[in-house]
Amino acid sequence: MYAYNLVVFLCCVLLTAGLKEGTRRGACEEGTYQHEGKICCFCQTGYRVTNDCTDKNETHCERCEDSTYMDHPTNDHNCQPCQICDSNTNMETMVRCSSFHNTVCTCKENHYCDKGDLCKACYPCDTCEQHGVKQPCTKTTNTVCHDPKGPAGIIAAVLVSVILVAGVVVYYLWRKQKFCFKDRKNGGNPEEDLPLKVPH
Repeated sequence: MYAYNLVVFLCCVLLTAGLKEGTRRGACEEGTYQHEGKICCFCQTGYRVTNDCTDKNETHCERCEDSTYMDHPTNDHNCQPCQICDSNTNMETMVRCSSFHNTVCTCKENHYCDKGDLCKACYPCDTCEQHGVKQPCTKTTNTVCHDPKGPAGIIAAVLVSVILVAGVVVYYLWRKQKFCFKDRKNGGNPEEDLPLKVPH
């Protein structure tokens, strides 16, 4: 009889512990983590852990302090510091930091940065004073200026290049005596072009 009662008691203890652990797991809407052999609940977004769970107590969480945030469920004991948008790098705040998300910075007016999330500073947009704006500057792209030459300038540059090349070719051939500029059709004697022989 004693052995039977002992078995029943042990079964009840194990069942109660299992139900308690199952209830704890089921109540962890944000997920769980292990701490010293215990399964603890994550703190929700915007909060940090102040005390990990024990056999008697659940995880204790507190909201992130001012100028700090946590943008995901966590078992961290410290929130992350909010980013500061430095005006010396031509940046300004687009979305203020909260306990749930970090600061979102953007470029000041007439400045841009094309490095995405890696942007640490913004640069002045080109003004295109000489040739005019083809595409205006944005927060993420620089100004696109009109081509300084334009279609007419390109055609003129090509013609000048062709003329220069032709002149160089003609001069080279003339130096090699490939061209003869004397008129042989008007009775000219080819022997006149030969050097004179001096008698000895």
